[in-house]
Amino acid sequence: WCPWKWDVSAWGAAAASLSLSFCPLMWQYAIQAEVFSLNNMFIALLLLLTVRFYRRRQVKWAYYGAFVIGLGLTNQHTLVFYAGPLAVCILIRGWRELVLRPERLLYLALLGLLGLTPYIYLPIVGRNASFGAWGELDTLVFFFGTFFFIS
Repeated sequence: WCPWKWDVSAWGAAAASLSLSFCPLMWQYAIQAEVFSLNNMFIALLLLLTVRFYRRRQVKWAYYGAFVIGLGLTNQHTLVFYAGPLAVCILIRGWRELVLRPERLLYLALLGLLGLTPYIYLPIVGRNASFGAWGELDTLVFFFGTFFFIS
């Protein structure tokens, strides 16, 4: 059940893209080397995958979304405030396709963990930390401190 109809509208797409392209705040963060523009890309990609899942009811879109959520969380942890409720909605919508089949839930979890694999690189780069690096990432205490933002 969905309270609104997912539909394709060229006018709606044009209005949304123009409002984003002329938004000063979007450009302020898009032209500097920060995590916000990549986070916006992950959110837009998750929105696209959600629409595809709602319209076609194919499990592959949920699999792609689980991987993108994991990958997006390696960029910026605030994605969890968007992806968490979205994942709950997808699980409710795809109850028969996803929740009632435990192997598919396992695949979703594994793909989410696969998206988190860039964290494997942190201890490797932490051994040769340069000036301005995040600290000693080659020890578990400092790695988990960085992962969970504990100072």
